[in-house]
Amino acid sequence: MTTNILEWDSMMNLNVRTHFQLISLAVPFLKKRPGSNIVVLSSTAGTVPMPGSCIYSTSMAMLNMLIQCTALETAFFGIRVNGVAAGVTNTEARKKQESLGRDFDNDKFMVE
Repeated sequence: MTTNILEWDSMMNLNVRTHFQLISLAVPFLKKRPGSNIVVLSSTAGTVPMPGSCIYSTSMAMLNMLIQCTALETAFFGIRVNGVAAGVTNTEARKKQESLGRDFDNDKFMVE
């Protein structure tokens, strides 16, 4: 692994901390409106590790757990929490990575 702590902190701040802060600010208002929803965009990388994505995959796994815990904690107040875990999209950039020998072998998540 060739990652340093600054890259780790940056990824966790971007992918986990921002969602936590926004959810923390929104929940008190949503409690006053039963039937409210929170939708969080995640990634299949949080459940299917890929080479070269240690920090990103870890942040997505943390985000997925944040979604699940938030759903449990807010269900009593009628707040629904959903996570949408996007998969790999077959783009020109992805094809270029594959041509460089970086095939991540997760075709089951491939979107054409």
